[in-house]
Amino acid sequence: MKAREKGLDVNRRAVLRGLGAAGAVSVLGFPAIVRGQVKEIKIGSIQPMTGVLSVVGKTTRQANQLAVDDINASGGIKSMGGAKLVLVPATRK
Repeated sequence: MKAREKGLDVNRRAVLRGLGAAGAVSVLGFPAIVRGQVKEIKIGSIQPMTGVLSVVGKTTRQANQLAVDDINASGGIKSMGGAKLVLVPATRK
């Protein structure tokens, strides 16, 4: 008996159908990986806080914090699932 008579016909369409099903499974499984990521993005903020330029540094840091607060209030980074921003000031040791 031939393979066609047994119903075991493997042709190009059958292979493509199988590849399409495997691709759908991999795409549907992808959001589980994205959900496992941290919903927080840390942003470093480096400005002078002492000396002649301390006034500029303090106002710049305040402006950075206002921008972070505004983005977080509007829902965070939407392309990253609503991830929130955190401003991390630089410290000197």
